[in-house]
Amino acid sequence: LEVTGPFTFRVDELIRDADGVVCGCLASLEVVIDGKPFVIREVGDVEHPQNGNAGGNAKAAASDAMKRCCARLGLGLHLWSGDLYFLDKALEKRRERD
Repeated sequence: LEVTGPFTFRVDELIRDADGVVCGCLASLEVVIDGKPFVIREVGDVEHPQNGNAGGNAKAAASDAMKRCCARLGLGLHLWSGDLYFLDKALEKRRERD
């Protein structure tokens, strides 16, 4: 939220397999970064759709789509890079130079 501020996330379409089981979704994440609006669209999937119900599968697909949208913006890089994360330090040095 510090980077993007308020955001809007929505599931645009549920994706069903040939049997009608929810197996994914198409979703959109709308954010404003540095005063510029961005809309990221991604697909989320369900690992084992036959094991769940429609609601649980929709939730799993939406969570996956949200994660993918955030990854496309670079949000959460510090979570998997741990001590190797340096972008914040590099940006701070750049700000100090400018």
